[in-house]
Amino acid sequence: MTTSRSRGRKLFGYLVRRGSIVYVREVGDEVVIVTVAGERVTEVARHKRGDPYGYVISDQHKDPSHPSGPLVRRPIPTSATEATFLAISAVAATWLEHAANVGADRIPGSLEMFLTVEPKHAIWAMEASLRVKEFDTAVISALLLKAKRLETKPVKPGPTSLGGSTKPYAQLERSTTHG
Repeated sequence: MTTSRSRGRKLFGYLVRRGSIVYVREVGDEVVIVTVAGERVTEVARHKRGDPYGYVISDQHKDPSHPSGPLVRRPIPTSATEATFLAISAVAATWLEHAANVGADRIPGSLEMFLTVEPKHAIWAMEASLRVKEFDTAVISALLLKAKRLETKPVKPGPTSLGGSTKPYAQLERSTTHG
């Protein structure tokens, strides 16, 4: 590995000059990285060896000013439609990330569909879409329609009672309405 920037770059907290050669070798269960500058060999880093095709993340190798742990990235809107969609709720950003990750087609059309309904219906449809892992526009359309229907469905109030003496009448009412 050879560095390529004009002033060099930091590698695990050490400035490695441009044109320096960096060697990586395995010593037991560790990986040792050294650089050669003139006649001098300097150890740059040493850490536990990872699995093949895997990686090892160690906060010791990062600049202390960088946050530790996995990065939390949120979509950045590139149009007014995307900005309006992402403003609906945090679920919108999650939906957009998942839809993009699975390679969903016609995402802009789905965003437009979400924006034509009330936010509570859009959020319900996004959550349902995430649960079933379906991001197709036909599915989104059906979920939005279902969200509207769920709200408009009248809820029949249950029998109210003043005490234990009216419970038999509640049973009678149920048997006559369903039978």
